[in-house]
Amino acid sequence: MPRLQPPGPLWLALGDRALYRALRAQLARMADWDFRPLDQPLDEAPAGAIVVATPSVVGAEECRALAARGIHVVILCPIPRPSDRDAYLGAGAAAYVPMSVDGRELYEALRAICQARASEAEPSAQPPSP
Repeated sequence: MPRLQPPGPLWLALGDRALYRALRAQLARMADWDFRPLDQPLDEAPAGAIVVATPSVVGAEECRALAARGIHVVILCPIPRPSDRDAYLGAGAAAYVPMSVDGRELYEALRAICQARASEAEPSAQPPSP
């Protein structure tokens, strides 16, 4: 997998220290993330930040509040459920992905966020003046 260009800080809101350590190690192989400390509140996340969270830590309403602040929320679910997926995506989550050993779907979700942020940051092409 090609390395990603992170657009901003990354919060891992997982509710489990072992899962935090494992996911942080996996994500560190994808990009040079600005990982936020485990105990740093999500209230401090700025617009443009990425939050990877489990449903047990970030509910659909909190997801809605984070997304309204311009934060990219990726829900990492141990047991994907269509109704939960619809609720989170309807609340503004950038992605709802199953927890997996290889992390391919998480990588793809983060890649899409990074690419979207990179294209937003590029100056729009202006036609030359006559």
